[in-house]
Amino acid sequence: MEIKSNCKLHEATGEIRRGYNLAEVYLDTATKRVVSTDGNIVATVPVVLEDGDVTGLIPASLVKHALKGPKSCNVRVRVRDDGYLEAKGKKGESMIAPRPTGEFPTRYGQVIPAMRHDDFVVMLDASLLYNLARALGSDTVELRFCAGGSPTDAVLVVARSTRVEGRCALGAIMPVARGECPPLTADGKAIPKRVTAESDEACDHG
Repeated sequence: MEIKSNCKLHEATGEIRRGYNLAEVYLDTATKRVVSTDGNIVATVPVVLEDGDVTGLIPASLVKHALKGPKSCNVRVRVRDDGYLEAKGKKGESMIAPRPTGEFPTRYGQVIPAMRHDDFVVMLDASLLYNLARALGSDTVELRFCAGGSPTDAVLVVARSTRVEGRCALGAIMPVARGECPPLTADGKAIPKRVTAESDEACDHG
């Protein structure tokens, strides 16, 4: 498979939990996506399939090794003739690993909400939100959107864990300026306006 070099899927992996192996990433050839989850967050990234690719677990360490390669092009994790998986690193050095064992929660798609044309869309810079959370002294923050507001309004950020005499730490973050953000099909293409949310062509994320 080929994956974009900026997608650090290993950042969303976890551990073996309730019988599921969340320590590795999962290639789903039916949706042409590779998936990682730690049980709290889930990331699904579109990939280009190659001959020999099959649905199943892939070592997160192998994906991480491949991502050390050139950033100007997609990186590859390929299936060798002997069934082992191989990836090349920054200097072209190969890393070879067997396919991991265990089960992956294959119904991951059910926890990802479907996108619709009437969604209220706000685009935020994740790195700025992270910096703001650190400034507010909290690992968790509450985002509050004004009812009936605009996608360009500032978003109130509340850190309830940082409290002094009953007063919470507060902040605000401005959305990233952008135009209309239509929903996407499972392969990442924008759905035309004429397609309704109930249509067979509506986004299901794969």
